[in-house]
Parts: sequence; structure tokens; C-alpha cells
Amino acid sequence: MASDSTKKWERSYKERKKEKRGQRKPRLIGEMASNSTKKWERAYIADDGESSGAAAAAAAVTLYIMDESRLIGVDLNALDEKMKQLAESAAEDPPYALITCDIDLEEKPYPLNSVLMKHSSKIFLVGGEGEYDGSRDVFEVEPRERKLIPSSEMIALKSKPMVVTIEGSAYVFGIEYGCFRRGDSPSFEVFHPDSNKWEALPDPPFYCTDIHGISEVLDSTFVIGSRIFVVTSFYPPRPSRPSRLEGLHVFNVKSKEWDEKAVNLSSVKESFVKAGLKLPVHGRSVGGFDSGGKRYHVFIFNYYFFFTDGFNRACKWNFYAAIVTGTGTLLCYQDITGAVFPSHMIPARYDAYTSHIQVLGNLSVCTTMYGRAVDLPGGIVCVSMFSLRLAKQLRNHPDPARMNWTSSHTKFLDVVPTKYYVFSVNRVCMARSVLLS
Repeated sequence: MASDSTKKWERSYKERKKEKRGQRKPRLIGEMASNSTKKWERAYIADDGESSGAAAAAAAVTLYIMDESRLIGVDLNALDEKMKQLAESAAEDPPYALITCDIDLEEKPYPLNSVLMKHSSKIFLVGGEGEYDGSRDVFEVEPRERKLIPSSEMIALKSKPMVVTIEGSAYVFGIEYGCFRRGDSPSFEVFHPDSNKWEALPDPPFYCTDIHGISEVLDSTFVIGSRIFVVTSFYPPRPSRPSRLEGLHVFNVKSKEWDEKAVNLSSVKESFVKAGLKLPVHGRSVGGFDSGGKRYHVFIFNYYFFFTDGFNRACKWNFYAAIVTGTGTLLCYQDITGAVFPSHMIPARYDAYTSHIQVLGNLSVCTTMYGRAVDLPGGIVCVSMFSLRLAKQLRNHPDPARMNWTSSHTKFLDVVPTKYYVFSVNRVCMARSVLLS
């Protein structure tokens, strides 16, 4: 017979374990590959009773993750305690997330390659590929009922749409294999969620006129203030144009016109080249300041590059903060990768497939990465929320464009971390992510 002290210890151990697990039993998803991967094929799914109980007691902060077959919502609040433990012990594996919303996109004939869009507290799925062509469909996500509700349709079909959100509206391009094609009109339109209506916009000036000839194709977009910058390249490349990222166009959302004449696009490209940078793969202005009667923007952008770790080839994302003029000219930049994603929070040998930047407020940002790590089955999602603090010398300078950045560019802002999250998800290759607070 065990002693009274042993029984007391066993009873207290069970109670602590029960409290740690939140009195929730894990439901297994999919088949078990082996005993060694059993813990990695497990995810917590909150039942309706749980989502309205203790797990939802605090203000909900949900990260929506979508691929071609699945849309899930992850409760970030439920990971707070796990993140404290992970920060204290680097040997801990990333925990599994509490999934509050799980929608099977293959259950019904939903369009493929749709794009997630957020407005206020609502999440929408926009466009995609139908059975034979593009799609006009727009769906609103209903997380509590775990279903998609049809919303206002687009004016024209959009296959593989590119969506840019600015000031509460969604600007949607219709693209096919990276090329802008003259098809259904309009090829460019904007969705106003407040009125639940679509508005046609002027066609982009860089259509693909001959799909088999030399054409201008889409590479990336970035947003500065009220302007959408569209980076294009020519395909196939010409001997006279060795650089892929060479086309740059800009759309002004206030005037609703392609602002090609008002912005010196050559000066914008030259400012990045002089700094030893390419035009951004993705980026957004997250705030700004006025000085000398001019507006300057704080611009967050990122690049990806491939590296070799032994015999493995992996992808890594670097994040930068910059000061740019109202028309997009780069004045200075600062590498903030280490402050945004500290090395001790990133799994070893992490291969990041995708990365996203979302503006939470003035100088407040959320960045996410999705990828995989060697020896860790399942997808690993890294989330960083932080704010930026500008240096006094920058805010008080009468003309920041004339500052000597060679001696001061590394100190023009500080990164103030708010929260980090690292967690695992099953069978999701992240296409888009949206933070819902």
C-alpha cells in the first residue's frame, strides 16, 4: 500500500495536470502515422460549449489561416500561458493551437484560390476559380456557426484575384498566371463593405495583350499612404532588360485614377537601387508624421531569400522598416528581423513558405510566417505583434529628407514587442492570414 504522502502527491499531480489541460480532451484529426508522430497529429478543437466558456472569456483574438481546402480560426489568447513556458525553455516544442473555427472548403463547390479580406469585425472570402473560369463570389465567414454566407457578388469574374485593402475597402485585380488579361470588364474594382457594394475602377495600364508574346506580368504590390504600387516584369525577359523587377505603376485610391504622372516612378525605383534593395515583395505603410509641411510614412516591407543548411535548401524572410516620402521615395531603412522574430522563438531549421504584414493601428503591426521545421511534423505558424517608436531627432527635424542618414539611419526607430506566438497546425498551407481582434 502506498503511504499517505504518496497518495497525496499523486492526487495533487493529477489535479495540476487536469488544470494545465483546461479540462479539455484532445480530439485527434486524421490518421496516426506512428507512435513517434502521435503528439504532432493532435489539435485542440473547441466545441460550441467550450468556445462560449472560459476559453472565450477574454476578448477574442483569432488568426484565420486558409489554404485551398481548409479555413481555420486559431484562438491566440489560449496560447498565452504556453508562450511563457516556451520562452523559458527553448527545448519545448511549439504547442498545438485551439481551433475555434474549422470550415471544409471542399465540402461545397467553393471557388479555389480565394483571398481572405478583413473589414471591421468581419472576414470575407473574395473571388477565386470556379469550375471552368473565374468567380464573382464573395462569402462572409460566420465563425460561430462555422460556415460561409454568400455576400454581394463582384461585377465581373476574377480568377486568382489579388486583393489590397486600404481604409476599409478592398481593391481587387483579376489576374491569370500572373498576367493581367483583357477579359470580363471591369478587371479592377473595389468593394465597400459598409454599403455591401462593388464599384468599377479604371483598367490597369499594363494588360497582357498577347499571352504567347512578350507581356508585362505582375510581381508584387505594396501600399504607401493612399497609393497602391504595382511591381511588374516582362516575360519572357529581353536582353535589353536584364532586370526582372522593372515595371512600376501606381493607383491613387482617393482620386480613383492611375497616378502615373503625379509620381516620379523612376525616382522611386532609383531610391531602392541606391540602397542596395529590390522593390518590395510586399509592404505597407503603418503610420507617419508631418515635418516641414510634408508627409512622411513609416513603411514595413519584407524580402525572401533561399539558403542552404547542410543538405537542405530553405526559405527565410527578412523584415525591414523604412522612412519614405508621400510619393514612395526611400530615404532610409533598418533591418528589424531580429526584433520582430527573436531567434529563440523560431524553431531550428525553419523553412518559411509565406509571410504577411497587417496593420493593427498607427505604428502597430502584426506579422505572420507559415512554414515547416525539420523533425517537426505539421505546419509551424509564427506570429509577432509589435509597435514602432520613432527617434526624437527624426520627429523634430525640419526636413527629414535632408538628414545625414549614413550616421543615423540605424537609430531612427525602435521596435517594441507586444506578443509572440509560435504554434503548430495540421494540414494547412497558409495562403492568407488575418488577425481578428
